[in-house]
Amino acid sequence: MLSHPNLNTLILNMLGYFEEPFYLVGSPELFIEDVVELTRDQLNKSSFIHIPWETPFIEWFHNEIGVKLFPSIEVDDTTLYVRILLEQKMRGFLPDVVAHQYIKNKQLIKIPFKSVFPMPKRSIYLVYHKKNKGS
Repeated sequence: MLSHPNLNTLILNMLGYFEEPFYLVGSPELFIEDVVELTRDQLNKSSFIHIPWETPFIEWFHNEIGVKLFPSIEVDDTTLYVRILLEQKMRGFLPDVVAHQYIKNKQLIKIPFKSVFPMPKRSIYLVYHKKNKGS
């Protein structure tokens, strides 16, 4: 948690706090038939791009997939990640806020993923400056 004398942290549950899910997504062109549930081993054998999303996702990923990363490509920039995901017809995990529009436009599809541990959701918080409460 942030600690600074001029900052307050509000959990948006008072002001519309929310959590968003992550999805395994991929190009619709990767699938000739209906999408079936993928497992860790099947994911390991596919064209997979990885980005180390923040905690708790990365902890889930290490518990579910393992600490020995296997991705075809790993990046640390969301814009580059999405560009490669789309252009190279790969699979990867995206938070809903990023994936939503691509799924709606049918550029990506959700791929059911069978996991041992439940996939976490990302919590959204608001941080504001004490002196600028109305900003």
